[in-house]
Amino acid sequence: MALANRFDGLVMLCSCDKIVPGMLIAAARLNVPTIFVLGGPMAPGTVEDSVTGEPREIILSDVKEAMGRYKAGRMTEAEFAAIERCACPGSGACGFMGTANTMACIVETLGLTLPGCATLPALDPAREELCRATGRRIVDLVREGVRARAMLTQASLENAVRVTLALGGSTNATLHLPAVAHEVGAAITPDTFDQLGRTTPLIAKFAPASRLTVLDLHAAGGIPAVLNVLLPLLDGGAPTADGRTVGQIAEQAHVLRDDVLHPLDAPLAAEGGIAVLHGSLAPDGAAVKQSAMAPSMLRHIGPARVFESEEEVRDSLTARAIQPGDVLVIRNEGPAGGPGMREMSIPAALLVGMGLGESVAMITDGRYSGATRGPCIGHGAGRGACAPLR
Repeated sequence: MALANRFDGLVMLCSCDKIVPGMLIAAARLNVPTIFVLGGPMAPGTVEDSVTGEPREIILSDVKEAMGRYKAGRMTEAEFAAIERCACPGSGACGFMGTANTMACIVETLGLTLPGCATLPALDPAREELCRATGRRIVDLVREGVRARAMLTQASLENAVRVTLALGGSTNATLHLPAVAHEVGAAITPDTFDQLGRTTPLIAKFAPASRLTVLDLHAAGGIPAVLNVLLPLLDGGAPTADGRTVGQIAEQAHVLRDDVLHPLDAPLAAEGGIAVLHGSLAPDGAAVKQSAMAPSMLRHIGPARVFESEEEVRDSLTARAIQPGDVLVIRNEGPAGGPGMREMSIPAALLVGMGLGESVAMITDGRYSGATRGPCIGHGAGRGACAPLR
């Protein structure tokens, strides 16, 4: 459509998981002046805590985990219904650090939005001016001849990897960033995440790995504040659609909440939130969000329970046939098997909700929601993997 209409420039409007990277790939292929307006995170809902009686914030991931608690008899039907009704109170991307918000943070780190766009709440009154300013800026970018690929370089993509790692972002970024890099001839692979993760500390955790949401990240200063913390590890000379470099934006930003963003010399963990694993089940690699795992599960040995589909493992969980210590191996859900690399977010959430998140591991050639927590390993690939590509 963009080519057929001979657009001089593009404003990309997107919010959810796969739409953002899809539009990034389009921006790379078209290589015309481009800027993004992201929809912003949804505000959390509120329910009464069944123990304390106090109001408690909830988001969509709480619904999935509540399914497991309800199936395990750890929650009443009325409590589950209250969570289901209140978890999504308005517009916006789900408020946890899943794929949607991870990709929004990546787009801003790449310099393809105005500063603050990734985390500005969906219904914030400031959004109208952000949109107007973006409209003015795309006209300038067209006049200046600044094309999208100026912001899609090896350096800027590595910056985006580091920000993802530092924030405990979605494992799906190990699919999407290499796909964008492929379009521009840059060298980003899943192993890039593992290599850079060894020197990129974890400076923040968000739901469901903590009770903080992406609105808390915005209150802490958003991506400019993240860039400020990480600047010693970043290529500060990378350009942005704003007209300033990444370094200039970082230097002019400040961390407004130190309970949300931790300094490099006192991080939450020495390594980044995503690890890429290699072994006999996945010789070409598999991804895990290690920042959302209990330390006790970083090494686990148990009997393999092999399933041929998502439905099989989900039925076993709901039938309460899974025992503490088991290792659930879900085959045939990869790119060729699913087909389309299906998402195992429901089984993963059931696992946690049923109280098995610190005793049962799960591995698959499929993928997980970026919001998954617990010992859930996905993207298993290679000959001898959970399900070889056919």
